[in-house]
Amino acid sequence: MKHRLALCTVHKDEESYLPEWICYHLNVGVEHFYIYDNNSAAPTAEALRPFIDRGLVTVTPIAAFPSLLLSYNDCLARFGPSCRWIGFCDCDEFFVPKRDRHGACHWLPQILEDYEAHGGLVVNWMEFGSSGLLTRPEGLQLEAFRRCRISDVVKTIAQPARISEALQSHFMGYRAPHHAVNEHHEACPAGRNPPWPGGVQPPWVDENVRRMMNKAQLNHYFLRSRAEYEQKMLRGAHDGGRIDNPLRIAWWEESEKLYTETDDAIVRHAGATRELMEHVLRGAASDPPLLGDLARREPHIGWRLATTD
Repeated sequence: MKHRLALCTVHKDEESYLPEWICYHLNVGVEHFYIYDNNSAAPTAEALRPFIDRGLVTVTPIAAFPSLLLSYNDCLARFGPSCRWIGFCDCDEFFVPKRDRHGACHWLPQILEDYEAHGGLVVNWMEFGSSGLLTRPEGLQLEAFRRCRISDVVKTIAQPARISEALQSHFMGYRAPHHAVNEHHEACPAGRNPPWPGGVQPPWVDENVRRMMNKAQLNHYFLRSRAEYEQKMLRGAHDGGRIDNPLRIAWWEESEKLYTETDDAIVRHAGATRELMEHVLRGAASDPPLLGDLARREPHIGWRLATTD
């Protein structure tokens, strides 16, 4: 198997966010990134050239709209046989490892070892607001945005060999007898964890969601700053949904009231993420060993950079 863990995403005109997303995930155990470029104004392949040249990123242009399911299923068909696991998410979503069966964990592949008998693992959103910011902050978004709320919405990290097709942005279809589970090995057939009985949100959902986020969570930087959200409305959604309604700004303002918690779980990775971004983007002549090789030798740490350049 070429890659133990890869990520697949679709984006349009979000190339300025991709280096942080890539470098963060490299430091928690992702080995490769399949990025589908949905008619971005600036070619993604050029923006990510340092990552492509290192064999870390594969960029595929896709002109169709909606593009998300076409991209996911193309990724499964073309690249699935090369990967043990693929996580499917947007580039404003960050998988955050928290614990494995031995305790505190900073490495996603360690967590996935406990779920190899299943088709996939669903990971709940921790949804972040603007933290009061009106314009894009300098530095890393994973440090800037900390006010949040828990969510029963999930995304999936799955084993391609056990997937029949991507059915929706939040869940996959699986080949029998396989299915996706939550961190407690409970079946989770759709895009919410725990599932809604009869499709109706139960009153206990918030309480029960907390027990689903002990091992990992998916930080979703959905709103970001007001200015960034306005840009997001103009881009539209890859699944065909429209978010360019001016009334959505009023919704953004109302939503801010919902983000009443603070979560810093991802911040411990900020230093390593920044270091790797600087290393790659400045075009360092020498690199550390290939991430996959280092992951197999030292699974308890992330990618630590060589200092020989």
